[in-house]
Amino acid sequence: MKSIKPEKDRMDGVLIMRLINACNINSVSEARQVVEEIEEFEYKTDAATVLFIRERIDKGELAQIVQRFMHK
Repeated sequence: MKSIKPEKDRMDGVLIMRLINACNINSVSEARQVVEEIEEFEYKTDAATVLFIRERIDKGELAQIVQRFMHK
């Protein structure tokens, strides 16, 4: 049975900054750690962004994550 995650409207700004910093120094391991913290919640407005982040990290495309947040 799938566990129910707590729900939030948006991702936490501190976690976003940690993610951007990890991406800027090209630290895949740090980015993975941050996205695991982000994925502890379900988001009302950022669900597609969370999926995008996970996919880019899995592919090692950290610069694309930074670009996404710079255009938000």
